[in-house]
This record gives sequence, structure tokens and C-alpha cells, in this order.
Amino acid sequence: MIKLLKRAVVLLVLCAVASVPSAANTIINKVTFKRDVTVGGTVVKKGAYKVAFDEKTGELSILKGEKTVAKAPARIEKLKNLPEDSYSFRSDDKALMSVAFKDGNLAVIQGAAESAGERSQ
Repeated sequence: MIKLLKRAVVLLVLCAVASVPSAANTIINKVTFKRDVTVGGTVVKKGAYKVAFDEKTGELSILKGEKTVAKAPARIEKLKNLPEDSYSFRSDDKALMSVAFKDGNLAVIQGAAESAGERSQ
């Protein structure tokens, strides 16, 4: 009986350890765009979306339900923890430049100029 219990505990620990790397590769949060923005050349209408950053591919995806609406190459930078998720975009063409997550991660879209942008929460 004790041998069976030890095996069960070892199995649970292995499952927990095996699931951690897969969870650490994608950052997913919700963001509400208050106006239309452009992501990777695709116009994303205002509204609530899931924003996912995949560390393996280096891509930021905008999802409506389970459907991917837009993708763009991005990188993650570390910030201090924030009170809420927010985003910034260029004021001239409404191109999304970055998404800041509450947990302190900032997804910066590559190729987006860091010039005169607006910030929204």
C-alpha cells in the first residue's frame, strides 16, 4: 500500500513538472481596444479580445474567441506590475505598438516605430 502511494506521489510530481514548461511559453491576457487598431497590417475592430504572446514563435496574436484575428512578430520586455492591461498605438495610422500586461510583461511589436503614440488602458 505504501509503495502504491509513493508511486502515485511520484507520478503527480512528474506531471506537475512536465506541465510547467508548456505553460511558461505563452502569455495570455484580455485587452479591450477602445478604437480600431492595426496589427501586422490587419485592422482589428474595437472591442474585447484575448492577446497571446508565444515565446517559441515570438508572435503576438489577437484572438476573438478561439479565432486568430491578427498576428505580428513581437518581443517581451519586463516592466513593473501594472494595475491593469493596456496598449499603445501610433496616432497617425493606429498601428498597435505594444501591449502591457498586468503581470509586468510588455509585448513590443517589432517594426512598430516608437514615435508619437497614444496609450490607452
